[in-house]
Amino acid sequence: MKYDPSKWSELGSIFNLCDNSTIAHPEDLETLIGTISDSIGTMSMVNYPYATNFVNVLPAWPIIAGCDAVKAQNWTLSDPVVSPAFNYT
Repeated sequence: MKYDPSKWSELGSIFNLCDNSTIAHPEDLETLIGTISDSIGTMSMVNYPYATNFVNVLPAWPIIAGCDAVKAQNWTLSDPVVSPAFNYT
């Protein structure tokens, strides 16, 4: 996907990127992946049973909240954008 510009706008839509944060170069996709990775790492470090705001405003159990937000998108592995990204077989 990194080198397939035809997928970039759809990825921007999936991740609800602002107009000024569109993916225009392969490096932009790397930045998006890094941001998501850093966010998941931060959520796991502060995965407390109560809300916090010392790193950023996070709800209680932020990992569960994040997973619930992803589940709400109703993505499937057959989705043409999601499938190549998670096809490890």
